[in-house]
Amino acid sequence: MTINERMFSVMEQRNVKMADLARVLDINKTVVSAWKKRGTNPPIEFTVQICELLDISIEYYITGKKKVDLTLEEQQILESYRHADPGIKQATRKLLDISETIVNQEESSSCRTG
Repeated sequence: MTINERMFSVMEQRNVKMADLARVLDINKTVVSAWKKRGTNPPIEFTVQICELLDISIEYYITGKKKVDLTLEEQQILESYRHADPGIKQATRKLLDISETIVNQEESSSCRTG
């Protein structure tokens, strides 16, 4: 999905009209209509205002990737990992790999018996 497609999709989901966007950007609504018809992206200088109006992150607007909200515990674990020495990081990755392998084995065995 392009920036243009994403923007108009979010506008539709949030019931934001082209006239609303034009008013916020202080441009003529025919300009917004032309972006939609031609499939062109708005100029970069409008990015912040568009994201604020649509209540989306700039990252999502540009890439389509949604930011993952972490719990407080997950944030603390991530921060600890970032400050850990390389040996601890390597051991942590190995432990997580082993854990993932066990979970995958359990899931595949339950599929066979289920």
